[in-house]
Amino acid sequence: MKNQGEVVSLWTSIADRESRLLALLRTAVQIIWVTDAEGRASESDPEPPSDIADLTWSAFTGLSTAQLAGVGWLAAVHPDDVAQLLAARERSIRTGEDLRTEFRVRHRSGEWRSMASHGEAVRDASGAIIAWYGTCADVTSIRRAEAAHREVQDRLLAALDAGEMATWIWQASDQRFYWDATGGPLWGLDPANAGSSDLATLRQYIHPDDREATLRAAEMTAATGTFHSALFRVARADGVVQWLQTRGRVEKDANGHVVRVIGAFVDVTKLKTTEEALRQTQKLQALGTLAGGIAHDFNNLVLAIGGNAQLALGDVDPPHPAYASLQEIAKAAARASDLVRRILAFATREPLAPAVTPLQPAILDAVKLLSPGIPPTASIEMHFDDETVACSLGQAELGQVLTNLITNAVHALGDKPGTVRISVDPPSSDLPAELNPAGAYVCVSIRDTGAGMSAETRSRIFEPFFTTKPTGKGTGLGLAVVHGIVTAGGGALVVDSAPGRGSTFRVWLPRATQMAAAADVDPAAPIAPRGEHILYVDDDESISYLMRRTLERVGYRVTCMIDPRAAVQMFRDGRGHDVDVVVTDLAMPGMNGFDLVVALRSIHSDVPVLMTSGYTRDEDQQRAAQLGIGRIILKPDTVEELARELDRRCAELRALV
Repeated sequence: MKNQGEVVSLWTSIADRESRLLALLRTAVQIIWVTDAEGRASESDPEPPSDIADLTWSAFTGLSTAQLAGVGWLAAVHPDDVAQLLAARERSIRTGEDLRTEFRVRHRSGEWRSMASHGEAVRDASGAIIAWYGTCADVTSIRRAEAAHREVQDRLLAALDAGEMATWIWQASDQRFYWDATGGPLWGLDPANAGSSDLATLRQYIHPDDREATLRAAEMTAATGTFHSALFRVARADGVVQWLQTRGRVEKDANGHVVRVIGAFVDVTKLKTTEEALRQTQKLQALGTLAGGIAHDFNNLVLAIGGNAQLALGDVDPPHPAYASLQEIAKAAARASDLVRRILAFATREPLAPAVTPLQPAILDAVKLLSPGIPPTASIEMHFDDETVACSLGQAELGQVLTNLITNAVHALGDKPGTVRISVDPPSSDLPAELNPAGAYVCVSIRDTGAGMSAETRSRIFEPFFTTKPTGKGTGLGLAVVHGIVTAGGGALVVDSAPGRGSTFRVWLPRATQMAAAADVDPAAPIAPRGEHILYVDDDESISYLMRRTLERVGYRVTCMIDPRAAVQMFRDGRGHDVDVVVTDLAMPGMNGFDLVVALRSIHSDVPVLMTSGYTRDEDQQRAAQLGIGRIILKPDTVEELARELDRRCAELRALV
């Protein structure tokens, strides 16, 4: 038998153990609960011991024992959580498994608390459940922390998504990349299956042209412990070109070995697109500057060559040995003139005047014009959904668009048999993004069954001087000019092409809804000149010589001067009284055409003036209109247009007599 001291010591030990257990219980749970086998609380339950009275359901919620009886305790559960709590309770009653669930309970303070509940079945000797004992632990602070963490994570992901970025970790231990939810879309991968990847797998998604440099940067980072950035394209399955740049820092262990690299993928596609657009703009500006600089002198040369060739053709008969050569010279001059005009039209990108041009006749004319050069292996098919539809692009501009696109389609077939199908498609709501959704448009499609184009080629086809044709076979201006004309005309050009699938060019143009107004001029033949005196001023002697002979041949009296100041002096001396019309070039040294007009008008206020130029800017046309000159006649069209304009002006002068 133990002595009294041992008994006291034993009870003290038990009391200490209970005290420690109770303290531990208080740190872990906030509610201790007891129900019968069906989960009902009893109103007649004995009062709990005083040391745990504050851990009861009643103490936590502030509800009385009577209010909690039966299933009254559910009144303290959040209404949105009752259904799932009852389902969990029924499942445990049915299976006898522990009850583990979470729900919100209203504290006596009125605050909703998140409670994690755990209950166990109490069984009798036969194993039947006779009651349930359980606890509820307050996990509100944990859930709030988790919610705050999710909010921070969501904000981070939103910021990354808005900034078109994705964070990543490269783990040295397993050589794998791990990235967040925004990483998959940047690589064109399913986010659900793209959370991690090893370097060998990741390399297949890098554009082949950038793969070697990108992998070298990764290897240098791992080898040196210093981060090496990489800029590369992603070879996405959807064909979209995605430019990514890597940024990051290296983490090392105490021995200086690389443990991991933490960084970000930054989508710089828009930046690269902007840079490319800037380069394109600079290229166009340089082209425009170059074109403007050479156009005047070049067009003077073309005018002299072509004009003299036409004069010579008028002097010899077709059987003459030189006739064919003169024809070739005239054709070459016309091609040179067209080339400069195309460069100027593309470089200046000026809006085009609206017109009404029926599409079917224009397409038929273009095919007829190109027919001699189309090989027998190429089949041309045409389909017109509406034979009367017209567009607002001018006839000359539309012809240039059609001939360029049809020619390219035929060339795409190569030597193999193939088909080029030209169609005027029915109206569609699937407009390109750059067009006005409320506008009325017509679409011309030109499809070929050729080899097709890669995504890289497709992205560059509208660049000036870019061509896939052999050296000497193409200038690289055809599609650039087409794109410029269509854009300036208020339309859009869309290309669909892939290797092995051929190419389809869809030209969207504003639809013309009314016929063109009748011309103001009488279509009858021009009135023959009656010896009117023309003063022609141009600092280029060859042009002056050409125009004197040309105009004299049709019956005008012509005085040519290469110095505009001499023309002013002629009027000051009274020798210009019999001049009917003054024709002057715009760009001349010492005194330009506008200065000459002002000086002549100060002497002879109503002298009619026509102006020519090898190159004009929009402000030049505006200045000419202010001086009452009218439209500046562009070289090298001077011979034909000037003759017609002189006929009109001289006819007006005769009508006043």
